[in-house]
Amino acid sequence: METKIIKTAIMTCLIIIASSIQLSAQQLEVDGELKVTQMSNDNTIEDLVVKKTDGTLGTRSVASLPPPPSPIDTTRNLASDFELAKFLCDCPNLPPFMIQKLLDAGYTPEQLVGSGIPVQDVIGAQREGILIDPRDNQAYKTVTIGNQTWMAENLNFGTRINGSNDQMDNGNIEKYCYGELTSNCDTYGGLYQWDEMMQYTTVAGTQGVCPAGWHLPTDDEWKILEMELGMSQAQADAVGPRGTDQGSQLAVNDSLWINDVITQNGVFGSSGFSALPAGFRDNSGSFYFRGDETYFWSSSESGSDAWLRILTRDSPQVISGDLSKSYGYSVRCVQD
Repeated sequence: METKIIKTAIMTCLIIIASSIQLSAQQLEVDGELKVTQMSNDNTIEDLVVKKTDGTLGTRSVASLPPPPSPIDTTRNLASDFELAKFLCDCPNLPPFMIQKLLDAGYTPEQLVGSGIPVQDVIGAQREGILIDPRDNQAYKTVTIGNQTWMAENLNFGTRINGSNDQMDNGNIEKYCYGELTSNCDTYGGLYQWDEMMQYTTVAGTQGVCPAGWHLPTDDEWKILEMELGMSQAQADAVGPRGTDQGSQLAVNDSLWINDVITQNGVFGSSGFSALPAGFRDNSGSFYFRGDETYFWSSSESGSDAWLRILTRDSPQVISGDLSKSYGYSVRCVQD
């Protein structure tokens, strides 16, 4: 009992002594764990309790601390966005979709050109887009020329059948692949007879085999495209080779075209339309002229035939004419 009384007395004395001493952060220099109860009420925010290198606890004046770092500048500007785009791309020239993202962010074409992006790249990015055909999720590049938006690749939708067979009105869209090779459809698109392309109507500008929101170009819509690229109205209305260099403007990829006049023109590939030398399927079921020529249907009739456009390797012009609907030609769609 006496031992317990003595211990109680000692603890009481320690509490009294501790309460009589006004400890502050400036005075505190202890080893081990610092408890909140060891701090007096006059401790101020001008001093901080810190752990020193030897493991003991001490104090440091707030005024002696280094200044905080400057706030990070999160303001977006063209220079920072351009540098970020180049970093993410890791390529010498920004691809069209990245340039379009900068345009979508509100920067003007003039600002982009001023930042070092070639003017032709800016023009190309403004023209290009992507169409996803919901029927088979196939992606097609698109291009806006004037007020028209065209597919920049040939349509490649449907079930392949042999060239020896005619395409039929059987509820199933059918296509030919040059040389009976699916790989040629992957590169050049499918080839379609006119009735199959139109889905067995004769209404010019119908949707036909195109995805929803797109339609088959009329002969007049082809003329609008050609005049946007520099043809006069009189040239566009003519039959046969027309214009000056519009065929070279419409074509692209000189590794697929046989090297000739169309590829040697300085404006070759400049329009973004990207016509490839897909050749055609004739009305006997044979395939001809891949690498030399490409044929595009219109949805406009010419008597019992239909109007079309032809690009050929030995001319920079565009040929307009009418041929039998039984041939298999390439198809481009125009946005509604």
